[in-house]
Amino acid sequence: MQKKIDNFHKAISQILVENGSTVLDLNKIDNKQKITIPIEQRNGSYYVVLNVCGKFVKYLIDSGASNVTITSETENEFLEKKIITKSSYLSSSKYMLADGSTKIYKRIMIPWVKIKGVNIENVTAALSENNTTPLLGKSFFDKFSYWKINNSNNTLELQKK
Repeated sequence: MQKKIDNFHKAISQILVENGSTVLDLNKIDNKQKITIPIEQRNGSYYVVLNVCGKFVKYLIDSGASNVTITSETENEFLEKKIITKSSYLSSSKYMLADGSTKIYKRIMIPWVKIKGVNIENVTAALSENNTTPLLGKSFFDKFSYWKINNSNNTLELQKK
């Protein structure tokens, strides 16, 4: 039975690709399939571009960050477009920064993030100032059972839970 289900998922994926659609549901990806995304290496850091609710944002990959961050500018844009509402806000949280200091940030639930055609739903994000680099942290990576940076070909490899 599992083989029939796997074959069905492969057939649906092929149909989506043939019709020009790159949107795949994360829950329908075969557990053994890895998602490989090119990353940019700059000054010893790695960056990846994500589609956050229709807005393309370049993120700094930060495995030490608890959450994804979005700027207050992006927050305001999402409020205007009704992508987020009052019910999207979570309780504020205290974070320890890289320099050892602590700061309290407001948090929201981002409805979806898309990476290489794969939708990841309900990603927790901390709201940061406009002049800060958006961080891609654990609230994104926890949606996967496995992830790594492959230095030999500058890619980010992800595998669904």
